[in-house]
Amino acid sequence: MLLKQELLDDEEGIDYKSMRDKCTVTLSDVIPDEQLAIGILEDGNLLNLGTLGNFSIIKGQAKSKKTFLTSMIFACSVGGKCLNKFFTPMLNTRKNVFFDTEQSKGRVKKIAQRVNMLADSVENLEFISLRAYSPKERLDFIEQYIETEKNLGLLIIDGARDLLVDINSLEESNDVVTKFMKWTELHNIHICTVIHENYGSAKARGHIGTELANKAETVIAVMADSDDRDKSYVSAVHTRDRSFKEFSFSIDGYGLPSINLDI
Repeated sequence: MLLKQELLDDEEGIDYKSMRDKCTVTLSDVIPDEQLAIGILEDGNLLNLGTLGNFSIIKGQAKSKKTFLTSMIFACSVGGKCLNKFFTPMLNTRKNVFFDTEQSKGRVKKIAQRVNMLADSVENLEFISLRAYSPKERLDFIEQYIETEKNLGLLIIDGARDLLVDINSLEESNDVVTKFMKWTELHNIHICTVIHENYGSAKARGHIGTELANKAETVIAVMADSDDRDKSYVSAVHTRDRSFKEFSFSIDGYGLPSINLDI
């Protein structure tokens, strides 16, 4: 006769004892502090934008220049800083990858060129276009990439919506968010993902947007200037540490972003 616990293990498909041993936290455990992956400089202080073992999201309306913001963040992972605003104290010794789920290879190449101009290098960086594949294929590819590659640091996923078929599916949304939490913790990486806001609303689109915002370490909003199409504002919607002040950036004649001193 099976014991009650054996029945539970079989029904749930888990090794209860092993999982309990791994998940139990005690006062005697030595757990390292979370390491800063992405920081933002403000008034001489380096504020936390994202740590290894967690994920953040960037949200905004279509054409609000979310990808320009991710380009700046990604560029600083090469030399440790970008435009004296974004800092990554430990990513330049790791491999960092930019997954684009929406744009063509030509557009992704332009992102790579922009990052190269901002950072003077694309060393340790990889750019991958997943536009031609189904949501499941994209999600499976990213998972296999994470499990295969060594010494990963920062992963940009632009955007999260294209990893599932139905943006309002509870099951698909929970699956994607659960994978984000699993990947970041088990591999000690930081994922920064992008998602659109609902038209005319500040709320991230669909159930996937709600779930990502609820679980993210940092939620950042990008809003286009209504009078200047080359200018956008960046603000912290939610952070687990001290929040940064709103700032703005503009796109110059060469198609490169620059931080504005005054907003």
